[in-house]
Amino acid sequence: MSKAADYWNLHLEHNALRSPPHGKGPDTDAGAFLAWHLEAAGDIIRETSKGQYADSNYIFEKFNRLKNHLTSRDWSDPLSHREIEALRKIREDIEELPADTELLEKLKIVLLAIADRNPKLVESNLDELRRLLKEPAVASTHPLVLERFPYPSPEQMGLDIGGIGELKVVIPPPRGTQPTENPNVFHVKEWPEVKGIFVGGCVKRGTGSSFRAKAHAHNVKGSPYFGWICVRSLKRVGEIKGDVITKPSQLLWHEYAHILTPNHPHDDTWRQKMRELGQPITEQYRKKPRPKIIYKYICPSCQHRWEGPYTWNCPKCGKSGLISTRKE
Repeated sequence: MSKAADYWNLHLEHNALRSPPHGKGPDTDAGAFLAWHLEAAGDIIRETSKGQYADSNYIFEKFNRLKNHLTSRDWSDPLSHREIEALRKIREDIEELPADTELLEKLKIVLLAIADRNPKLVESNLDELRRLLKEPAVASTHPLVLERFPYPSPEQMGLDIGGIGELKVVIPPPRGTQPTENPNVFHVKEWPEVKGIFVGGCVKRGTGSSFRAKAHAHNVKGSPYFGWICVRSLKRVGEIKGDVITKPSQLLWHEYAHILTPNHPHDDTWRQKMRELGQPITEQYRKKPRPKIIYKYICPSCQHRWEGPYTWNCPKCGKSGLISTRKE
């Protein structure tokens, strides 16, 4: 964590405006409004300090809080005497906030502008702040048109490769039925990388086949099913009117990102693609920092003792064969 984030946690996270004596909260709506905005800027400082583990969607949720309330009358409504004194103390603490990067300098200006109740100064710095924060791409809101495809003919069912419009693999029929028109096989014109969306099972095993997740993508290159997205039910793809997905679900975007990153699981490459698509990354798929494991060492050759991360050789004599125990 950065010096700025440490300073914020120690001096400003639980400031007098946000957490007054006796836990009563701010005295006025205007005081609560200012505390809310100071918290948003502070959350940006703390989240950006995580480096590659920072959640850009969370950062811009806080950024939009600053941006969306610039015309509120709470900027100028009266504060209580206690809130005025609290704001003065907060401003003094902000002045001491370490700012060793251009981003932190800009956030410090915004914090001081909030403490001074100056929305025009906040607004004048937001465009530059947005650039420094590198706002993720906004997901397309263009509706997705679904084209339905029939099953192949009985003759095609015997072939290793059949033809169904642009589809390149033979799709097994529903269990216990003869090949017939299938209302659950779709192609999405706007996503040419996706060969098809198979609803009600897995394209590899047919309608009625089951799998554990709500959906999955076949993103292994070389597989005859590469490019397919399979979902358990049509409602999982999003809001649908007729043959148009008016609002694709986050689940569908999730699987689409897999198709765009062949052979990649939920790794950095997939997460970057999700950000490019403007999609949030849910908690379970966010990158988790690995805890640093510290060991206690004794070198049997020179009797040197020390603590540190895992190693093979003694830093003093260079010999191996160390005696180590994990520090609790």
